[in-house]
Amino acid sequence: MTAPLLSVEGLHVRFQIGAGMFAKGRTLRAVSDVSLTMDGGECLGIVGESGCGKSTLARAILGFVKPAQGRVLWRGRDVGELDAAGLREFRRSVQPVFQNPLGSLNPRMTVGDIIAEPLETLRPDIAPARRRPLAIDWLEKLGLTADMADRYPSEFSGGQAQRIAIARAMIAEPDLLICDEAVSALDVSVKAQIVNLLIDLQRETGISILFISHDLAIVRQIATHVMVMYLGCLMEDAPAPALFGRQYHPYTQALLSAVPVPDPDIEQTRRHLLLKDDVPSPLDPPSGCVFRTRCPVAKPNCILDVPAVTEADDARRVACHYSGIRLEEVG
Repeated sequence: MTAPLLSVEGLHVRFQIGAGMFAKGRTLRAVSDVSLTMDGGECLGIVGESGCGKSTLARAILGFVKPAQGRVLWRGRDVGELDAAGLREFRRSVQPVFQNPLGSLNPRMTVGDIIAEPLETLRPDIAPARRRPLAIDWLEKLGLTADMADRYPSEFSGGQAQRIAIARAMIAEPDLLICDEAVSALDVSVKAQIVNLLIDLQRETGISILFISHDLAIVRQIATHVMVMYLGCLMEDAPAPALFGRQYHPYTQALLSAVPVPDPDIEQTRRHLLLKDDVPSPLDPPSGCVFRTRCPVAKPNCILDVPAVTEADDARRVACHYSGIRLEEVG
């Protein structure tokens, strides 16, 4: 049996806040017991409010932060145990695209050099003379022009800069692209263009995409599978058609109810499920179910018992003691 492209098993990420010589500090639980799998050609959307652990999960997968527990497997191999050659191949195979493209592009280098730079370390098999032509090829594939290779990042708009960042990520021919809020800083029309560009890239190259966003409308457009996180924990995940068709977790239901519908007549008659209170601090998360302080269907056992992640017959996983209750029917 072939191993999945990417597996995350029981991942925990914690940070010590305020620790010093004479202070113990406090523990921030950024990610708590999250597991996922991805296969080739899949687009996994990870959604949730700000501070829910989406970006920290991505950074742990990339190896930018060290997990306190759990492991990341790439094609069945533990990333934490890879030797230098294995780690270099992992770096080539898994490329990030960040929220702020201008912050990830060296302002002192031309765009052509920026795009070609990863080839020096990640693709030493490609001769130096071939690097610039490949960079120009990728510029043109992503809707820019060859003459832009001699310009600097500050001369480009946000949408153009993000195309350059994607070209830089794609030039090493990765198998997985991790897009961390890659379109959230862009205008609406430009955001749609970048998402369509990623969809086209996936169709043409077969690349897998891990797409992190708080915008469910965008995730609905691109994702084949969706995972919902809250306060560092998995709430629900399912194939995209199943999750957008029906939501089992109260938090997912509330998130989907906030997504506007283009038809004004339908939008005016919809009931928006507003959650009470604010998101608790990850320094002091609620006991039991972390969502219970905002959940309309929480009961006394939610205070004491952490809900197990259970599987449904539509390839869905959900972590809720009372999954499937429709919030429209409550109160």
